Amino acid sequence: MADDKTTTQAPAKKATRKPDPMTRIIADMKEARKALGAFGTKDHDESKRRSYDQLAASWGRDHAITGEYASGLLSLTFEAAACYKQEKRYALLQLAAAALAEVERLDGAE
Repeated sequence: MADDKTTTQAPAKKATRKPDPMTRIIADMKEARKALGAFGTKDHDESKRRSYDQLAASWGRDHAITGEYASGLLSLTFEAAACYKQEKRYALLQLAAAALAEVERLDGAE
């Protein structure tokens, strides 16, 4: 009678998923938000809104010419400050997206 040795192999492990870098960034952002603490939410008057809109346009023109990150970020920042309440969410999401994209780029450079 022959030896009936059967070799059993462990099932192949699934490749581990590479963690989504945006998940880490958002977790870091939530921690930064906690550290930021109370943040003013009082609206400003119409003259400031016009001033912020002019600054947004100026930085937007600069960004179109230079392509510099800082000028684009400043344009989006002043745009968010110049917005009326119904436009504010969209403007803030654009600003946050630009900031998160830069963090993602920086993390990729590590």
